[in-house]
Amino acid sequence: MRCRSLICILSFFAAFQSAQAADVAEPKNPSHVSSRFAADKSQSYDWTGPYLGASVGYAFNTHITGGLFGYGDSGFTDATGALGGAYAGYNWQKENWVIGAEVMFEAANIFSTHTFNVTPTSYWTLKPEMSHIGTIRARVGYAFDRALFYGTGGAGLTTLRISLPAGSAYYDQTRDYTGYTLGGGMEYALTNHWAGRLDYSYYNFGKQRSGEHSDDYIYKLTASAVRGGLAYKF
Repeated sequence: MRCRSLICILSFFAAFQSAQAADVAEPKNPSHVSSRFAADKSQSYDWTGPYLGASVGYAFNTHITGGLFGYGDSGFTDATGALGGAYAGYNWQKENWVIGAEVMFEAANIFSTHTFNVTPTSYWTLKPEMSHIGTIRARVGYAFDRALFYGTGGAGLTTLRISLPAGSAYYDQTRDYTGYTLGGGMEYALTNHWAGRLDYSYYNFGKQRSGEHSDDYIYKLTASAVRGGLAYKF
């Protein structure tokens, strides 16, 4: 009887040990883990989605050509200044191609002064200044994973104030300009949500009459700007 009991106990213990060994998970294959990690690393960044960012830059090569009251050319080629603001847009990606639309508004402090002769013995100092630049642009680019190279084109607007200091004569006129913009740049996804950019824009705002009178001269306005930006992709 005791022998039978001992045999039963030993049989039960052996069965328990076998079941416990079967429950132990099989260790993962290191090569399998490595291949999965490599596959995750090889996935491309997706540029599709909305984004919102801020920018700061510098305007240069600003041309304001024309004259005042028929007294001759009073154009500039050296108006410069800082600009900064915000931009928002949406990108769609198809394979490596990225297309999108973007709006941007920047406050500006772009100005210069130009002195010209009114008569052989008198002169005026003209001061043009731009207070802001706004654009609506389309973007087309080609992505190399996290790096995106793009071109832009669209509509632009600004306000140009032309004034003379108070003195023997005083002149102060403000006009809104609309035109087109072309440009391009490079954007890099620093993380899955943050992207930095370098951007160049050329603006041609067309022509506007400087005042209400028939002898007020027509001014043509063009400009260029470079800027850096940082955006959050949602």
